[in-house]
Amino acid sequence: MHSAKALLKSASAYSQSAAIQSVKKSNESHEDFDERIWKERLHVTDDGFVFIPAMALKNSTASAGKWLGKSIPGK
Repeated sequence: MHSAKALLKSASAYSQSAAIQSVKKSNESHEDFDERIWKERLHVTDDGFVFIPAMALKNSTASAGKWLGKSIPGK
């Protein structure tokens, strides 16, 4: 298995959008709900480290390349 560490810069915030089990309270705004449960959306290893799933990184790179009009040479 290969492992890589990288420092990523983005124009917008990164959201993992993992499935959550929490339910929004009836008197709670979307912002308050988001502030309360943001940690539940993270993908976390057994050691407690946050990680970006490999396919999420691959798909975001491919999407950015398509948006920029770039392609892989030879394809």
